[in-house]
Amino acid sequence: RLVDYFEHSQIINAKDSDLDTSDMELYFRKTLPVGYVKGTDIFKAGTPITLRTMQGDIDTKIEEDTIIIIGIKGEIFLSRENNFRNRYRTYQWAFSLKHAEYNPTVKENSTGVSIPLMQYANVCVPTGQIKVRAKKLDHNVKLFTEWDETKYMRGHVGDYLIQRSDDNHDITTMDGKLFEECYAKVSDLEEGNVQ
Repeated sequence: RLVDYFEHSQIINAKDSDLDTSDMELYFRKTLPVGYVKGTDIFKAGTPITLRTMQGDIDTKIEEDTIIIIGIKGEIFLSRENNFRNRYRTYQWAFSLKHAEYNPTVKENSTGVSIPLMQYANVCVPTGQIKVRAKKLDHNVKLFTEWDETKYMRGHVGDYLIQRSDDNHDITTMDGKLFEECYAKVSDLEEGNVQ
């Protein structure tokens, strides 16, 4: 089974990728409240960390503009502050997870200490300006993100492969059910089919 998995997995390197989006549809992020943490509220700039995500670990360094976004099930995404401010409204309310499948943590690599993110998280709400191209996977994917070129995130059959519409190298994967909770087709919005 392992040999079959590795032989039948598409490998994508987000930094170098020229992803074929011809079979991907345009989606927008629904305005569901999520959480955010400014990386330098926890760590000094330059600190090497490991983000524990549902799709795999990501090794990166905290930069002055690193924002960690926490989704509705505890999934984690990274953003640069300028992009984040353009795509989310922020509030100084503590963010809580009601139906988390995963308690989001960040590990400081020099000490090995894992830090729960929820004690630092405030609420943010997508502005409706976040648009992505996405498709449901019919094969496995190993994705090396723009944040970490050495470890890969997994995408399984039924998950979604997602590329931000304004950044060809911002590529990720997401559990299929979670994606369908968080995103809606732009065509459905235009036709008034989104609640």
